Amino acid sequence: MFDDPESIAILAPHDYPTFRDMLGNDIPDTHNEWLNLQADDVRQLLQAGRQVQRIPINPHEFTIFLRSRGAVANIVSLRDCAIEKAAKGGH
Repeated sequence: MFDDPESIAILAPHDYPTFRDMLGNDIPDTHNEWLNLQADDVRQLLQAGRQVQRIPINPHEFTIFLRSRGAVANIVSLRDCAIEKAAKGGH
């Protein structure tokens, strides 16, 4: 069994166009498609016995995260941002 829950980045519908601009083809064209993919991912994680924690991320905090690490915006850095926020107790 895994100890740490899997952190899933939650993107608000009103922020999605900004994330789409930042992440390009790393995320689907629409927020609804993003939600469907996330639902599939969460379902697979839960079936595998993992715990899931949903971490809201906004464009501002993601930009700060990227700048502080000299990182590029991609799906991996978005996940890393959610993991770090979760580790700091952010929900």
